[in-house]
Amino acid sequence: MRMNLSFMFLILMLCCGGLHPVTLWASEPEHMLIKIETTDPEQYQRLWDFNLDLAGDGALRPNEYMEVIVTPEQAAALTRAGYSYSVLIDSLGDITIDSEYDSYDEVVETIQLYENLYPDIFKVYDIGDSWAKVNRPNDNDYLPHDIWAVKISDNVEVEEDEPAVLFCGLHHAREPITVNMVMEILTYLADEYAENEAVQRYVDNSEIWLIPILNPDGHHLVVTDFDVWWRKNVHDNNNNEYIDDYDGVDPNRNYSYSWENGETDPADPVYHGEAPFSEPENQAIRDLCLEQRPVSLITFHTHGELILYPYSSVQYPAPDEDVLTELAYAMAAINGYQPQQGYELYPTHGDLTDWAYSQLGTLSYTVEMCNQFIPPGSEIQSWIDESFPITTYFMDRALRSKLELHVTDAETGDPVVAEVEVAEIELPETFAPRVTDAQFGRYDRLLSPGDYTVTVSAFGYADTTFTVTIHEDVPTPVDLPLRPLGRGSLEGWVFNVAGGDFPFIEAVTVVLHHPEMTPDTLYAEIGYFEVEHMVAGEYLLEAFASGFDSVQDTVTITAGETLYVEYWVVPVFDFEADDGDFGTETRSEWEWGVPLPSGGPTHAYSGSMCWGIDLDDRYDPNRNSYLYTPEYNMTSDGSGRFGIAFYHWYSTVEGWDGGNVQISVDNGETWTILHPVGGYPDASVVALGGRPGFTGDSNGWRRDYFDLLPYAFQRIMIRFRFSSTNRMLWGWFIDNFAIYGSELYVDVEPQLTTVTTPSQFELYQNVPNPFNPNTTIRYDLPRVANVTLSIYDLAGRLIRQWYQPLQSSGSYTIPWDGTDQAGQAVQSGMYVYQLHTGDFYQTRKMILIR
Repeated sequence: MRMNLSFMFLILMLCCGGLHPVTLWASEPEHMLIKIETTDPEQYQRLWDFNLDLAGDGALRPNEYMEVIVTPEQAAALTRAGYSYSVLIDSLGDITIDSEYDSYDEVVETIQLYENLYPDIFKVYDIGDSWAKVNRPNDNDYLPHDIWAVKISDNVEVEEDEPAVLFCGLHHAREPITVNMVMEILTYLADEYAENEAVQRYVDNSEIWLIPILNPDGHHLVVTDFDVWWRKNVHDNNNNEYIDDYDGVDPNRNYSYSWENGETDPADPVYHGEAPFSEPENQAIRDLCLEQRPVSLITFHTHGELILYPYSSVQYPAPDEDVLTELAYAMAAINGYQPQQGYELYPTHGDLTDWAYSQLGTLSYTVEMCNQFIPPGSEIQSWIDESFPITTYFMDRALRSKLELHVTDAETGDPVVAEVEVAEIELPETFAPRVTDAQFGRYDRLLSPGDYTVTVSAFGYADTTFTVTIHEDVPTPVDLPLRPLGRGSLEGWVFNVAGGDFPFIEAVTVVLHHPEMTPDTLYAEIGYFEVEHMVAGEYLLEAFASGFDSVQDTVTITAGETLYVEYWVVPVFDFEADDGDFGTETRSEWEWGVPLPSGGPTHAYSGSMCWGIDLDDRYDPNRNSYLYTPEYNMTSDGSGRFGIAFYHWYSTVEGWDGGNVQISVDNGETWTILHPVGGYPDASVVALGGRPGFTGDSNGWRRDYFDLLPYAFQRIMIRFRFSSTNRMLWGWFIDNFAIYGSELYVDVEPQLTTVTTPSQFELYQNVPNPFNPNTTIRYDLPRVANVTLSIYDLAGRLIRQWYQPLQSSGSYTIPWDGTDQAGQAVQSGMYVYQLHTGDFYQTRKMILIR
């Protein structure tokens, strides 16, 4: 049984000196270092099934030997499986960390000191929190930490138009010399900047980022001798509030590229975590990389004296193999290390280099320092001196033999985010496009000398292709203005069918989709939206407002023109307050309530309630279940259409089980299948008697619309049929049901039977609204007053004005025909009208649609 950590620390505090360092384990785990012969290829492949902890990249020689860290139990299991091995170190627990290794506190103290000494070129950033700080912020047993990064550049406070280079230390806790290595780089750059011309060139022309300790929690376990062979972070996988062999995520297996092929066992030394970027340490470096988009990076590890380049996850060469190998072999010539593709050593999935290269285009390298994980303190500087020269080469290489592209708008000069393709280097589909940055329109790409054909494309601009020659010792700058394509505008309104005289919806979210652009989201007050300078073409428009049906429409923008659209939507039955008066039959599996993950979706589409087939379990086999709506009188509601819409979620045995929608015009005596716009996904579902229906998987909540124009001015009922064979899955769920054309939303104004003097000044909503081009404005006067009624556009310009001196009390109307004071027709849009009488002012808005 493990002792409570707080109790252990209390013992340490109460005892006098001379004790061994306290450990986070109840008893120190026993580990040994062994060497396994792997001359038999079949035995070598089977070794990976043992989840062994490889003692560094230099500890593996395929078909020769493998050096691994094991417990006595694992060693016994290897013997039983027929493997022979020799013991290199019989008790790794006897190894301690020498004081020459930098501690976390020493790192923080040093970088803060240097920030004070060199404020013009040296800036410290807190880029994130460790797992312990996020999840155990008040637990001293875990000693939570910040993750620090340093930026070194002239004008360090400013984000400059320069390439970024990144050096990262300590992914793996038991590789502490990598911290010293990164600290050597940053102190060298700061100390040498004033006098060293080469350093001035690096610092003045690039932004150099350094992360000394990416995994500070794990680092703490190692450098304080809690467990010098700890590899991962301290993620408490089994939630027992102790750190044990089941805990931790390997930070260099938690990146998203090829993550799905990684190790799923939490006890494995290279466990990849619950999801890509599940760990805060990985999120911190991810966010920094996405912001800075480094042109190149080195992540330091131990051990093996290797320089590894992508891919690490697959065997075939990377698209940029020429320049990747050029840099790798150049660095190897400096420090004598072995350059090779990462996969040639052994496959790794979810590591930094493959992710940064595939998603950002960063030329990424793993430098495996030393010939052991933790060299004696007396050897640290010699190992650093051996590899330090490759870092200056690396910074120098980022400034030459490259394409240095700037893309701008030919008319405005503004930077443009554009996709850049090099014809000679074809990228696979799993790679993210190579793009210019948003702030400067800049794109840096290291290339081997030669001629290249480059195509630059951006949404809304004409594609441009050019040929460029890359030279060995200098960058090749290219300034490229892109010609904008034709632009148009979109103006629209979303109205509430049930809104009466004031049909505006207070808040509407409008989203525009186009295959070549990121969705554009607008927030429309009182249902009005306007988009200028839209690239001509076809867009999918979606509009959402809480409590209302959504809009899905295709709009076509024409260059030089404004497209005016209006949408009338109805309130939905969201089934929160009640069941919508829907009904079921005996033995029906339709239920109203909160869906549970054990029965289907994890949540309703909106709110918490919906209708569904067996809310908390799988549907039963060989059943027919019907859900009925009330009877609706289709008399037209002013929306201009007749139909139903709803959101639904389904997961059934595809082709066998499913549901469809039916309609009755004779109070349920007979039923006819309704077809959604676009049709059902399957024309013949077995359980539906070979009729069409929804079957398979909806892949989340989806909206479908059914046109009911053939049933206009009739009384109708709708039913949802779900049928199953002898199979069982999750079923069908309905939410946010909307009906268009029903008398539910017809507003009947009360008739006035008496005439009275108004009790107060009042300006009413114009009727109709929206209008084209005539409308009527009404106001009340409780007493005689000088009356001014004015109409303004949204820019505040006066459009039309009426003045009536000494008007008697009563109710009055003024018609407006959509013209200005000169009798000229005004354009479509929103207008403000105001009543002014003495010290009384009241303002309303109206919309003219031509």
